[in-house]
Amino acid sequence: MHTFTTKRLIIRPLDQQDKRIYCELYTNAKTMMYISKPFNLQQAKNAFAIMLKKTQIKDKNFITWVITDRYNQTPLGIASLYKKYANELLAINEVGIMLLPSFIGKNYAKETLEATIMYSFNCLSLESINFRYNRNNAAMAALCKKFNAQNDPTSHRNSEHEIKNITNHAFLTYLNQHYANN
Repeated sequence: MHTFTTKRLIIRPLDQQDKRIYCELYTNAKTMMYISKPFNLQQAKNAFAIMLKKTQIKDKNFITWVITDRYNQTPLGIASLYKKYANELLAINEVGIMLLPSFIGKNYAKETLEATIMYSFNCLSLESINFRYNRNNAAMAALCKKFNAQNDPTSHRNSEHEIKNITNHAFLTYLNQHYANN
């Protein structure tokens, strides 16, 4: 598992020093609004211990990175990539992101997701990635639309979540269109 960067960010594997940011994210009602009920502090510490262990053993089924400011190393949030198995033959890769409330709305989510998707396609050789998000999360819906993510035909729908899929080809098309205009 590698560290990767953007213009403003360093996205690095979860480490012991990240317990505070991890717990702050999972116990924050605003951050958890579209995910689940906020954890209590002990639940967040337990979840951190599990994710740290998976990161340390380099479990490729679940990778968690910490998003930090490139210039002052302030932690802004976390990004995760995990593999779910729909059945014995079908593995589904999903990406997720959580930012502290003070960093929401500043394009950090877009920047992080672009870099995480590029890393996933280029370094992990994934062919497609899913976004699973609460239907009320307008910001994630807008990002999926911007990335040209499509409804995932392999995923089971429910009334609470939307599931969008982006392929390597579709993401390259997005990058070419987006950055050719900038």
